[in-house]
Amino acid sequence: MENIPKEFLKKDDEVLLSFNNAAFIGDVITINGKSYNFQNYTCGYTQIRVLKRDEKIKITSKKKEEMNFKLKKGIDYIIINGGFDNKWSVTFSEYFPAMECL
Repeated sequence: MENIPKEFLKKDDEVLLSFNNAAFIGDVITINGKSYNFQNYTCGYTQIRVLKRDEKIKITSKKKEEMNFKLKKGIDYIIINGGFDNKWSVTFSEYFPAMECL
């Protein structure tokens, strides 16, 4: 997207993680030791900012297995769709992605 909405802007030292709400409803996600509850279903995505200085991201879920990955240079946005088969579906991007509410 060329004109990113203000609520999605991030600082240069951050990566924006976007979690698909539908895939994580009723789940607790832990990112590098900090927990987030996905209790209420809302259409769309929940955005969580992570500092790039962490370099490694560890995500755990009560419904899905653990996932670990290193941040690559130039990657500023990560979409985690989660899938409905208890697997992770992750998209890495250097640009803010177009996301739809299904």
